[in-house]
Amino acid sequence: MDCQEIDKEYQVLGLAGSGSTGLVYRAKHRLSGEDVAIKEYPGGETPFSRILQELSFLFSTRHPNLVTCLNLIYGGYRRSYLVMEYARNGSLRDFLNREKQVSSQEALAAVEQVLEGLAHLHAEGVIHCDLKPENVLLFPREEDSELVKLSDQILKITDFDVSVRAGKGDTTKSQGSPMYMAPEQFYDKVTPSSDLYSVGAILFELVTGHFLFEGDTSHLFSQHLNVEPDFDLIQDEKIREFCQALLKKDPYQRPEDAEAALVLLRCLVKDKPIAPSCKRWEWFELDYVRNPTKKTLLRLPVPGATRCFPLASGDFLLAHRNGTDLLSGSQSRLSPNRLLEPALSVSSPQPDGSVYVACPSWVGHLSSEGRWTPLFRPLSRIRALDYCPRSRTLLLADCKNVKLTTTFGDLVVSLPLGNYFLDPAVALWEEGFLATSGPSQPSLLLCHTGSAETSHRRIPLPAPALCCTMTAQGPIVATFATSQGEEPALIRLKKNDEWEVMKTLEPGLLGARFQGDLLIQRYEDRIVTSSLEGEHEACHSTRGTPLDAAWNYQSRQLIAILQSQRFTEVVVTSEGSVDNTERRAS
Repeated sequence: MDCQEIDKEYQVLGLAGSGSTGLVYRAKHRLSGEDVAIKEYPGGETPFSRILQELSFLFSTRHPNLVTCLNLIYGGYRRSYLVMEYARNGSLRDFLNREKQVSSQEALAAVEQVLEGLAHLHAEGVIHCDLKPENVLLFPREEDSELVKLSDQILKITDFDVSVRAGKGDTTKSQGSPMYMAPEQFYDKVTPSSDLYSVGAILFELVTGHFLFEGDTSHLFSQHLNVEPDFDLIQDEKIREFCQALLKKDPYQRPEDAEAALVLLRCLVKDKPIAPSCKRWEWFELDYVRNPTKKTLLRLPVPGATRCFPLASGDFLLAHRNGTDLLSGSQSRLSPNRLLEPALSVSSPQPDGSVYVACPSWVGHLSSEGRWTPLFRPLSRIRALDYCPRSRTLLLADCKNVKLTTTFGDLVVSLPLGNYFLDPAVALWEEGFLATSGPSQPSLLLCHTGSAETSHRRIPLPAPALCCTMTAQGPIVATFATSQGEEPALIRLKKNDEWEVMKTLEPGLLGARFQGDLLIQRYEDRIVTSSLEGEHEACHSTRGTPLDAAWNYQSRQLIAILQSQRFTEVVVTSEGSVDNTERRAS
């Protein structure tokens, strides 16, 4: 440490440790003789002014469970220094290194103090993001007391360098400690309940003497997402229940913030019934009652909704700008933000009810129970996805290329598409795959992968494609009109690589998708569902422009995302809620 201003006022005694962004020195104030801790921040590309914005509230507030900031020496692009009260008893990590574990009463008392300080942070709109035993400091309750128990000490939270303001949004770079990070933090998402997950990991360690999980960063990531902690190690039933509440994988199932966690803790300790407001349920009941005509089962305004996908359970995935919800139309309930990113594309449901999902940051697997397993990070934004269970391969397409990969992202085949702004349509089966390209020089890419040597060919399309599928009779493509006089059509590829028109579709087609043997067509004021063989056709009128629509075979429901002048809404209708225009072939 080399700073004249520091040397004038403080006598630096030596290095005491390090924080997330700088070194910490022990020093003595020259006039008062008080011990202080001085944290040194490097200058350069990351000036301390950014950190100062997050720490500003510490200079105008005091709380017994937050470390007090005493002075600031700001150096701009040079080194800066933050002077804080010194914890001569070290950190909670130092205590655990000596004691390994503590009694149930001591653990609860310690966690209550941490939550008190955290509640003050959350009330100020600050999320800590890096709670761990190293960042909880110990101070004596009496100046000269010999400290043996944890309950004899005051616990104070420190190291706010990676804290974020909740009002700025719920995204931040993952700068916490992987051993104590909540699952959503690995996706660069934080909420006040993310801090509570870290508190739960600390409590687990206090009462068991074991880390919640161990391993390298990728292994910890997988465990935080998918593995349930060994709660049987916790002997006290009340602490086990409280720990389980804090360590829920889904942030919406944890207490909302530290204040709610304190209420829950005190209810458990004092053996009082838990108030309903202390619990956050996975499912939220929706107040939208069924229409008297039983046409509309659910009408739900959802700002920013973009896509919907059916699941084998009878439910739907609903993607919007803030994430992906799980929607049960038949039971009028919603599980918000089941995925913390919007789903861009989803495979057809597998025999076990699971699906593969492409998000902006991950391609992953969603089980029928709702367990999300990220598999690999895509190199580009995936616009279409399909999965073949027999070959265990994924077909991924962006705006320029289509790739066949293993479920862990290992490349099998890569071919150029050249879609420009039009989303490609793909279909995958055991012997090969289809992918469409356009709108300039639209074509169908047909690739055979079943033989020892992969082969492919491009077949020109008469018009840009909306969707495609593979049948026993060959590839089928739905096209839309690009100029006046043309009509959208359902076309089939014959053996001589020529296209045969199966039937023309109604003018004004906005979009279409294949689901099994069903074609779902979207128009300005209606949705038309029809089977490929012409045995069934039904028209569903809408009071808004349908942005997307999907049919669920299990629940026999149609979901549509409708755009009106005021807002976006999601409407779920039952099988019988169709107009009198329903037609069935004799």
